Amino acid sequence: MKETIKNTTLADRLLFLLLISLSIAGIFISRDALSQGSDVIIEINGKPSYTLPLYSDRLLSVSGPYGNTLIETKGGKVRVKEAHCRNQICVKEGWISK
Repeated sequence: MKETIKNTTLADRLLFLLLISLSIAGIFISRDALSQGSDVIIEINGKPSYTLPLYSDRLLSVSGPYGNTLIETKGGKVRVKEAHCRNQICVKEGWISK
């Protein structure tokens, strides 16, 4: 073990430091990337009306032109659970995640 450490060159040590630095930078970059987009914004008639955190289990009832729409967030995903429109396109879409 001691011979291995003694046999390392300056280039080996620089490469080792570079790899450690990139690993640490990767941790911070991935942490910032995960925090972005952690909310869902609900718009009514093109205007932001509600903001919900994706990582909390929650049901929200939103009043609209066809009645109440039930929006659910759970485990980092969002869906329209119940709507009173005729085609039910938003309900059929299912869970949406990042």
